[in-house]
Amino acid sequence: MDDLKTIVLGTEYDNDLIRKLKQILIDKGGKIVEEIKGIGGSQEFKQYSVIIDGVTLIVEIETYIGVSITGPGFIVNGIAHQIKGR
Repeated sequence: MDDLKTIVLGTEYDNDLIRKLKQILIDKGGKIVEEIKGIGGSQEFKQYSVIIDGVTLIVEIETYIGVSITGPGFIVNGIAHQIKGR
């Protein structure tokens, strides 16, 4: 299995990016299995665990950090490439 990789895809307020990412995950058959949301001071944090073909991906949306995705490199790279192509 590939090593885990994290890619920051863009800013946390880029609703178009978030919409594209959500659609790509749905198209790949992704299912959210865990959702964590929180606020600390001026920061908001959302974390989603998504299963695609038995593999877990972590999607995080965090103030000042952005939208990131973590998982096996080949999957994360593929999703990042798809987002850039949309």
